[in-house]
Amino acid sequence: MRKRSIIWFGGLGAAVLALGLLFALPSKEPIYAGQPLSFWIDQLPARLVMTNGWSEAYPEAYATLAEAQADQARVQRAAAGAGEAVRHLGSQCLPVLLGRLNTRSDNHLGGVTVGLGLKLHLLKPSSRVVRSAALVRGQALMGILELGQEARGAVPELVVLARSKDPEVKLAARHALETLAPEELKNVRHE
Repeated sequence: MRKRSIIWFGGLGAAVLALGLLFALPSKEPIYAGQPLSFWIDQLPARLVMTNGWSEAYPEAYATLAEAQADQARVQRAAAGAGEAVRHLGSQCLPVLLGRLNTRSDNHLGGVTVGLGLKLHLLKPSSRVVRSAALVRGQALMGILELGQEARGAVPELVVLARSKDPEVKLAARHALETLAPEELKNVRHE
């Protein structure tokens, strides 16, 4: 019996050590100013694409308009810094951005509700609801647009996403293609 408990505790120790090493290993994401790419993407405004157009929502939301106005300069500086980080890291960002762009919606109504809540500053970005597929996808789209022509290497993946069964993924990818490769977007629309 004692031998079994030693083996069990030894196995538990090995598992804890393995988890510790997993979290201690350096991130595979590119780093800018000491922060991983995800940190910077989370500070970008989100471009929320809808069938009738698009709107931008900053990742900060407030309970009152006065709160929003008081913090507007800081939020804009954070977004500008995030844009600078994405442009500095360049095409290294594309795998992470494309992965986030392909975030599937839980349901259409949820995405629309979150987008509207952010736009009207009724939701806070730290809440679980806001870290929705719409926000993640919108921030990835902004990152791709920040890269501009440097993101042209992602056009084949964007064409695939533009054919997605998820309507919001499809809209976001088509919006990116509209800017980066309008000729490819024409081919996707004629299918």
